[in-house]
Amino acid sequence: MNEKNFKNREEFRKWLTKNALSDDGIWLIFDKQKKSTTISAVEALERA
Repeated sequence: MNEKNFKNREEFRKWLTKNALSDDGIWLIFDKQKKSTTISAVEALERA
């Protein structure tokens, strides 16, 4: 599985729209320490 880091909900939504039916899955990377810009786990669940 590939690791992915999405900077915002829109970027994640676009990936899901394009890949949801054809990809085996991904590992989402979350930055809990806020050293970089990533979506949160809650945002990812809301979009998925």
